[in-house]
Amino acid sequence: MNCSSCHLGEGRMPFSAPIWPAAVTLPGYRGKNGHVNNLEERIAGCFTYALNGKPLEYGSDDMLALSAYHQWLATGVEMYPKQPIYGRGFPAPERPAELSYTNGEKLYQENCAVCHAEDGTGLRIDGHTVFPAPWGDMSNNWGAGIVRLHTAAGFIKNNMPLGQPNSLTDQEAWDIAFYMDSQERPQDPRYTGDVKETAEKFGPTFHKHSMYGQVRESDGKLLGDHDNTGDKPFLKPDTVRSRTFD
Repeated sequence: MNCSSCHLGEGRMPFSAPIWPAAVTLPGYRGKNGHVNNLEERIAGCFTYALNGKPLEYGSDDMLALSAYHQWLATGVEMYPKQPIYGRGFPAPERPAELSYTNGEKLYQENCAVCHAEDGTGLRIDGHTVFPAPWGDMSNNWGAGIVRLHTAAGFIKNNMPLGQPNSLTDQEAWDIAFYMDSQERPQDPRYTGDVKETAEKFGPTFHKHSMYGQVRESDGKLLGDHDNTGDKPFLKPDTVRSRTFD
């Protein structure tokens, strides 16, 4: 995974979570980790969850470069804008009354597999990601924002298939999101050692919108019931910690 796996157009594209709004809305409170986050901490969160990796060191050359890029993209924008920011995030279409795993699988194979592979492994060439894996060991983990169904549906509706935004119906976008987010991926870095406990602990702020800790309808599998960390040898990076203000 890399930043452009989610933030298309080098982080500039509306409705693909453009990154520059972070530079003018942070520091700010984030429910996901329960405290005020600055820009570097927010970037570290992406490395931890969406990229399932180890964050850059705070204050390092690479972290400063990423921070500077965010701020450069936001040149001329006022801090803490009073009006909603156009194209921010992955705005989700209205959720249908029912979601279909079977239809989502069919639609994935018809619209997504050509880039992301039938088994969701994506495409890598010479160790570099060309098309990201939507699930599996090389994908984002269970703590990533896109495992929330509405976030995935918003990304898919507004950006996929690549080059054909808004070509899928709302129902189709939601069904693909339901199928995609019902597949296994590395463990949530906040894992307590018990999937039900983790789902309950972080349900109010996050997992009430995901399939984590739920039983998959196709085979009865309890999603997230494992200690697999994917392609990294640790669960939670040391740099991601609770804010104590001590």
